Amino acid sequence: MLLQGVWWTNSWNSAEAMEDQGEVFDSLLSLREDNRNENDKLLGLNDLIAQALNEIQAKEAHVDATNNSG
Repeated sequence: MLLQGVWWTNSWNSAEAMEDQGEVFDSLLSLREDNRNENDKLLGLNDLIAQALNEIQAKEAHVDATNNSG
């Protein structure tokens, strides 16, 4: 009877450990997805900044050309 109780306890602990591992794995997957989403946002922001800088440079060049022609 004692051995049966030990087996049950070990089985229960193993099941809890497996469940905990599953929760940890799910949490890690969720964190990885969050990280990817944040990276995508930063990449999009970098693209917008680069586009704005290009537009500013084009406008500055236009102003310089206008000032030099007159």
